[in-house]
Amino acid sequence: MHIVLIVIAILTAIAGALMLTQATMGVGVIAFGIFLAALARVVQAERHHSQLLNRFE
Repeated sequence: MHIVLIVIAILTAIAGALMLTQATMGVGVIAFGIFLAALARVVQAERHHSQLLNRFE
């Protein structure tokens, strides 16, 4: 399920990037950077959660 949500988020980010005008390009770059940081944090949390679950099995 996580993979599906990540793919949808990436497709949405690409669609948003294609809708940027020259006037909003700076904001778009910042927003894309925040998107990548949030995505990296979600992946990190998922891996950490998996490691914790494996310790108790």
